[in-house]
Amino acid sequence: MERFTLKSYNDKYIIPSGHLSIDGELAQKLGVLEDAEERGRLYVAPFRIGAKVWNLSLSFAPPIETRVEEYFVNEFNELVIILENGNRYRAKDIGKTVFLTEAEARQALEKSIGGEND
Repeated sequence: MERFTLKSYNDKYIIPSGHLSIDGELAQKLGVLEDAEERGRLYVAPFRIGAKVWNLSLSFAPPIETRVEEYFVNEFNELVIILENGNRYRAKDIGKTVFLTEAEARQALEKSIGGEND
């Protein structure tokens, strides 16, 4: 991704814009985020704490509505999601066993019941 900030001579971030340079709190925050992204330390979760999600726990059972209680990055650099029902999932489970909408969960359930070729 293209950077929007540069570090100035005094180690402050600036946003160059034509002949003007924009500095201040916005430039500092953006610079820190860009540094984290370049180092692979920035992850934007597709949900927030308290967001509704639906999970499929048993075959043929309707999706269960629950909420995101917390999430963290584990020692393998994977995002782990903990739901209020106590279940833990990795981010790669989103769209497989954990869904951001009820419609997606129901569609996946129908596909698993009907088979892959339907």
